[in-house]
Amino acid sequence: MNYTLIEDETRIILTLQGDLDMPNIKSFKESTFDITKNTNKDLMLDFTHVSYIDSSGIGILLTLHKLQKSKGKSFKIINCSEHISKIFSLSSLSEVLGNT
Repeated sequence: MNYTLIEDETRIILTLQGDLDMPNIKSFKESTFDITKNTNKDLMLDFTHVSYIDSSGIGILLTLHKLQKSKGKSFKIINCSEHISKIFSLSSLSEVLGNT
């Protein structure tokens, strides 16, 4: 999975490109945890270019949410496709993950 990173004084925005699924989860996890573990900024994931997510992807998102919450920082997912928004809604994760 590829991504672009935009960072300012208060937040990090990762624009993801590709599917958030089992074949990509290891590289996504390593990259994202390296970026977020040593910073005290809010995290936004831009899903504009993500068309598919499986349970392993959802698990990583929940872990990132928990990590950000433990630091007192926000975690938000933006620009989800209708399909991914429906997955989050059906699994009651829309409010937890803050997706739009």
